[in-house]
Formats: sequence, C-alpha cells, structure tokens
Amino acid sequence: MAAAGGIVLLGADGDHSVAAAGGVVLLGADGARIVLLGADRDGAGAGLRVVLRVDRRDSALDDDPVRGTGAAARRVHVRKARRRSRGARAGRGLKGDEQQGEDHPAVLSGVEKIASSHSMARRPAHGVLRGLDARRAQWHGRRAMDAASALMAQAAALLEAGRRAEAVLLVNRLAADGEAEALFTLAEWRLRGDVLPQDLGLARALYGRAGDAGHARGAAFHTNLLALGLGGARNWPQALKRLRIEARGDRRRREAAALVDRMTLTGQGDPVAVPAARPLSASPDVRLVPGLLSPAECDYLARVAEPGYGPSIVVDPSTGRDYRDPVRTSDGSTLHWLIEDPAVHALNRRLAAATGTAAEQGEPMQILRYRPGQQYRRHLDHIPGEANQRLATALVYLNEGYEGGETLFTASGLKVKGRKGDALLFRNMLEDGRPDPAAEHAGLPVTRGVKLLASRWIRQARHLPG
Repeated sequence: MAAAGGIVLLGADGDHSVAAAGGVVLLGADGARIVLLGADRDGAGAGLRVVLRVDRRDSALDDDPVRGTGAAARRVHVRKARRRSRGARAGRGLKGDEQQGEDHPAVLSGVEKIASSHSMARRPAHGVLRGLDARRAQWHGRRAMDAASALMAQAAALLEAGRRAEAVLLVNRLAADGEAEALFTLAEWRLRGDVLPQDLGLARALYGRAGDAGHARGAAFHTNLLALGLGGARNWPQALKRLRIEARGDRRRREAAALVDRMTLTGQGDPVAVPAARPLSASPDVRLVPGLLSPAECDYLARVAEPGYGPSIVVDPSTGRDYRDPVRTSDGSTLHWLIEDPAVHALNRRLAAATGTAAEQGEPMQILRYRPGQQYRRHLDHIPGEANQRLATALVYLNEGYEGGETLFTASGLKVKGRKGDALLFRNMLEDGRPDPAAEHAGLPVTRGVKLLASRWIRQARHLPG
C-alpha cells in the first residue's frame, strides 16, 4: 500500500504492506530511508497514527538487496524503532533528542488511517528484523550462486574451445570453495574418464561432497553408488539411512524408500526368498518365475524409465560399441549405475537370486517399450569375441493389455507371453562355454497397445567395475 508522499511500507516478509511500530523500515520514493518510530490507534479505534523519521542518505539504498537494485553488496542496517503508545500523537510533543534538529519526527496526517488490521498493528519488531535478515541472506546467496553459475558457464565454454587445462583449473578452484555444481562436475568427469582420468572412488566421494554442499542429485548418486558398491565398499544399511533422509524432500526418493520398506530383505538387501521357477523348455533352458515382481514394483520401474527413453541399441561385435540397428526397433531406457537407486538395486538382487548368480554379474537393467509395429527380430544375446560372455538373460513383463509382442524361441517354436510381474529366464550358453544356438529368440511385433519389458543381461563373471 502506498502512503502519502510516495512512501511504501515493507512488512516483515518483505511484501509491500502496512505495519505498526517495531522496527519497520519504509522506503521513500526518492530513495530515502524512513523509520517508523511509533504508532498507536486513534481515538476512534478505527486506524493507526504513525510517526516517521526520514534519513536522507543520498543513494545509500541504490544497492539495497531488499529493493533488488544495483550491483554492489551494500547492506541495509535496520535500526529498531522505538515503541510508543502514549495516546494519540496528533497535537503531542516528543521528548528528549527527538525534539531537536533535522531528525525531528513529523506527524504525517496523510497516513493516519492507512491500516485497520489489528493483527498488522501488533506485528513484533523481531519478526520484521528476521524477515529482512532472511531476505538479505537470500539475496547474498543468489548473488553467490549467480557468480558461481557464470564461472561454471565460463568453464564449459573453455572446455568447448579445447582449453581443457583452464577449464579444469577453474572448476577445481570453485570446488575448493565448496561450490556444489563444481564438485558435481568433477564427479562426472571422474566417473566418465573423458575430461579427467577415470577414478570411480574419487567420483563417489565427490558426489558425496556435492550432496553435502546442497546438490540433490549429487547426494542421490552417492547413495545409489553406496548401495551398489561402485567406487568403494558396498554399505546397504548406510545407503538406506541416506535414502530415508533424502525422501523428506524428494518425491521419487520417497517412492523408492516406500518400495524398499515393503520388500522382505536381509540386512544386505537380498531377498529372503524368491518364488519357484517353472521350467518351460530344456533346450533351450527356459524358465518362468510367476510374480517375481509385484505390480507396484513393475509400475515403479516404468516410472523411473520414463524420462530416459530413446531408440534401443545393440552391441557391434567388432568394436564393442553400441549402435542403432533395424533388428531392434523398440525404445529403451537404461537404468544405469548412477540412477540404480536402492529400490532398483534390490530388484536386481532378486533377479540375481532367481538366476543363481551374483548381482555384480548383471549389466544395468534396461526398460524396453514396444509400440504397435515395433519388435526385436531374431537374434542371440551372445556377444562374439567377448571374454566375459552373457551367460543368461532375465526378462520381466511390466504390464498387460497389449496384443502381440510374444517372446518367440525360433528353434523350438516356444512362445511366451507372461503376466505382469512374471520373469522369463533363459541361458545363452552351453555347458562348454559355446553360445547355444537354440537360445535364438525374437520379440514379436506388438499389434495393439504398448508392451513394457525389463531386461537384464547377466555375465559369466563380475561386470560391475571394481
């Protein structure tokens, strides 16, 4: 609310409002600072009379964070107002040093009845000060964040221009000052090994430091790696403790924690028991585990995968690199190690238990989405020339209500279409280590609806980096 003379009154929360005495600072239209020295209700009890002091400080407020103007970090020093409630101010003189000089308070009749709210009239001084202090702290925090963001953008530009050493130096300096985004960036570089030499242990530690500095993704990634055992010792209890703390402020982490709490697990996150597998074929060795995952677990995997869908890829046997091949037309979302949260990790350990393998043998889970017409043509999961071969494959049907999309084993003609939560397990290798030609299979085209499938390839030996 604007008062006489272009005066704006600021409440404790920094909003333009009307308040009574108790340390309220008013901003004049000419940039002067005006302190509300006293206020009381008028004789009729319908409003407030206020007494103000004008401090002419030239442009002292030009850089005031409360007003949000200027570039300097000059602080506004708020002086507590003197409370006065000795009857109506109109016609009464003031005592002491308030009677003399240019700082003599003036009774501004134009604002005698600018407020009638009883609650506003009783706002305490300490509340006003706290509000202004909070706004000042937020302002300084934003300025620091803006400066750090500008420097991080500069580092990215240096990196793009091929000036890697300068970019690394700049990010390291910011990280040394505890800048969260810089710590997170160093963690990414150490994990990938592209900008800096790969160091998984250091990457995990840097994600943790970024999280401690307020970087939510850094905290979550550190927790995930702790549960997984990547970049250091696995610590399932500590990962769960961290997950529950993170769940207080993040919906997805709350979902993960709630899902884990509904599982029956050992102290290390392994399933206490798994349903019995039903053999479907001896050659190839194919088994079905009904209800290995609950409907809620299937839905959770689908939600986690949703942001990451892209064209599904296959491995080039000559180079070992992934590439897009028309043999596989589905969309895929990889739940890689950084986003394998404790709930996903517990499900991977359940798949490991169902296949009689260790969780560390598994590749990251992929969620596959088949729309009408999409398919995975006949193929073997075996990778030619790979030393650590894909021993087995685990597929989990995440939904129902689609037509087509059966899993076909081409040599035997076996077709499988599981229900939601069922796991299809089959071996890709013979006992002598050669690929099993009978394990050739295809994902038939979906003709109506959308098929969602979780896929996890399991290696002969540990696949998770040490």
